[in-house]
Amino acid sequence: MGEESKIKISLLIERRKEIRDYFNYLTGISTGSILIIAAFLEKLFTQPNGKLLIIISVVGFLVCIIGSVLSTTAVIFTDLEGSSSLGIANLGEISIILSLLGFLTGIISLVIFVILNFIR
Repeated sequence: MGEESKIKISLLIERRKEIRDYFNYLTGISTGSILIIAAFLEKLFTQPNGKLLIIISVVGFLVCIIGSVLSTTAVIFTDLEGSSSLGIANLGEISIILSLLGFLTGIISLVIFVILNFIR
């Protein structure tokens, strides 16, 4: 195995670690956001406006968590060339999109909810 091949494999392994870390962070932030929502509803807003925004936000964060878990699973079961013995390479691509859309939906809904309830 040549030096160039070793460097390429090393870079691919590092990239996979960074991808795994990225989805771990998304999962942690989404879980924390759900806990913050629960605290908002319990302590700050006894009669909140825009309850639908809370539902949308929680669902968005749950979609992000599920997508992140699926993405991490796809990374684990995909070899360095990008193929999978389980046929889940496409699952990884779809779940990445789900993670990002879920996270953005959750954050945007939560921000709108907070703005609506602090302005009143």
